[in-house]
Amino acid sequence: MHYRFYEIDPSNHVMAGYSVGCPSDAAAIDAARRLGQQRAAVVEVWEATRLVGRLSAAEAMDLGRAKEPF
Repeated sequence: MHYRFYEIDPSNHVMAGYSVGCPSDAAAIDAARRLGQQRAAVVEVWEATRLVGRLSAAEAMDLGRAKEPF
């Protein structure tokens, strides 16, 4: 499946967007979790017009350790 990841800054502006191929929503969320640990305040995951999830950097770090979906 094709997903778009959007890195959002603290002012709620898109900093960057990425096209990513992932086999499932869970895999896309896991990939976004790793991205969110790096620099973005928030990472949004979209599949076409469907918002799959919105992950804050703090959630990415916590969930990355716990390996739980959001």
